[in-house]
Amino acid sequence: MQGSVIMGHDVSIGDFCKINSFTFIAGSSVIGNQCVLNAGARLIQSTQIEDNAVVGMGSVVLRKVKKGTTVFGNPARRVEL
Repeated sequence: MQGSVIMGHDVSIGDFCKINSFTFIAGSSVIGNQCVLNAGARLIQSTQIEDNAVVGMGSVVLRKVKKGTTVFGNPARRVEL
């Protein structure tokens, strides 16, 4: 089974990012370099994901994800690994 990624207008994606199936990225969002968006992640309008950040499977991102952090859940919150 193949999945798709839905992307809104004016989205910017940095280098070497991994964006998995069933991800939704709303318009004007900015994704930095070397980020990972796991399956089913949802980003609201104008969200910023800074470099080297990870968004967990099925997470709903409502605000900026800082550089090098991992977020998970609904709403997405920082987790320590």
